[in-house]
Parts: sequence; structure tokens; C-alpha cells
Amino acid sequence: MRYACLAISLVAAACIGPQGLPSMTANYEIGQPVQAALGGAMLDMRNDSLRVTLEYSGIWESTILLSHREFVCAGPSHIAVSAIERLQYDLAASDTIVFRNVRMHISEATNSQIHFTVIEDAGLVGLQAVLPNRLCGPETRGEVLNPIVEVVTNYVIGEPAQVDTGGFMLKMRVDYVENSFWSALKYKGLSGARLQLFHEEYKIVGHDAFLGVGRVDLEHDLAESDTVVLRSVKMHVHEATDTHIRFTVIEDGGLPWLRVGLDEHTKRRLRR
Repeated sequence: MRYACLAISLVAAACIGPQGLPSMTANYEIGQPVQAALGGAMLDMRNDSLRVTLEYSGIWESTILLSHREFVCAGPSHIAVSAIERLQYDLAASDTIVFRNVRMHISEATNSQIHFTVIEDAGLVGLQAVLPNRLCGPETRGEVLNPIVEVVTNYVIGEPAQVDTGGFMLKMRVDYVENSFWSALKYKGLSGARLQLFHEEYKIVGHDAFLGVGRVDLEHDLAESDTVVLRSVKMHVHEATDTHIRFTVIEDGGLPWLRVGLDEHTKRRLRR
């Protein structure tokens, strides 16, 4: 996408703003409706020393999930991530959200895309890094940007499925430029009215090296509810026996917990 200069004086050489600082450029035009795909950048604002992005991570009920990233100390290529912040905005409270000095009207949000219009941005004057900078000190090490390439699941929301005992009810994988992360829920059978489940998560290095992040046995009492929830994934159980289970994934909230970044997955541990 072409980046348009937002300098106060559009004829200024090299797009120089107040006090001689490089003005920010942005991927939007004020008043122009735009859309961003799940995982894509709603806002991408930059100059020679700073890049600020706001990425769409999905919606859970009426709350949209966003990721704020800042890229600094990386030169013109902006390939180093200084910090990442998770944000939430409740559209039930207001369909207008404000990020830094950018005000946006949200017209539609789903778990595949978001439609919005930037209403104002104050010319992006004075936009500076606000997140803790972990890169610019002499003893810190840069963190290479590792964006999501693809998210793959073995289910279709609203479509009934059947799995034999020992099979996977859920398989969810997020592929980054470097390596992947895999989360799965296995059906182990029925004990009385209690489902026997097994949840496991792995970091995938290369094509076939699985590094275990965590594994845990789970139970769910169908006498209390026929709805099973794993993180943001909600399932309705139609039938469960010792040989198979029939269920439907009702919703998954866009899997925001799966999209948090490979480093965050590695830090998290399931209890054993």
C-alpha cells in the first residue's frame, strides 16, 4: 500500500515536520473507509526512527482485540520489535475508539476482518514511542520480527464433527515466519458423565521437531453442562461414549490467545 505523507506542509522537502523532526507517514486517509483482515495492520505509522502499528486480532462478544507494536532502533527497515502491548475495546460501550492520537469509527468487526474509518489523527504530531524499549541499551539484544503467516484449525465453526476415542477434537496451529506453535485437545473417553480430555501444546521448530510447552489431563462433567470451553473455543457436545464423541464448535473468539507471539507461547507452561 502506498504511504502518504502527513506533514503539516506537504511541500516540505523530505517530509519534515515541526522542530525539524521527520513527520510520520501512515497507511490510511482520514475519512476514507478501510478494512483490515484478521492479523493485519489497521494502522501503520512510521518515520525514519519509529514505526507504530495497530493490528487486528479478532473479536470476543462485543470486545475487539488489538495488538500495539513499536519498532525502533532498527534503521529504515524497522525490523526490530521494541515492545508489544495487547489492547481491548468494548464496542458495546462505543463504536469510536482512540489509539494514541488517532480516532477511529468502527463500522463492522468479525473474526475475519474489521471495517473502520480514521476520523482524525492530529497530524500525528508528537507521536513518540511509549512502550518500554528493550533494544536501545548497549547490553540489550534485538528481537527479530516474526509475524504470523497462517492459522490452521481442524474444525469449522457451526459444523458438527465426530472423533473416535484417542482422536483430536481440536487441532490449532499458528505458523510464524520462523517456526510454529500447536495446541490440541484429545478425547480420551467417558467416565460416568465426565469427559476425559487431554490438552497439549508444542513449539514446532523446523518441519518436525516438537518441543513440549505443556500437557495436562482435563475433565468435564456433562451432568453440569453440555458446553465445553477451552480458552476461547466453545464446544457443544451432542453425544459422548467410550468409543466416540460428537460435538460442534460454536465459537472460538478468533483465537487471540493463539496469536500472542512465539515468545509468549514459549514462556507459558501448562500444569502437568
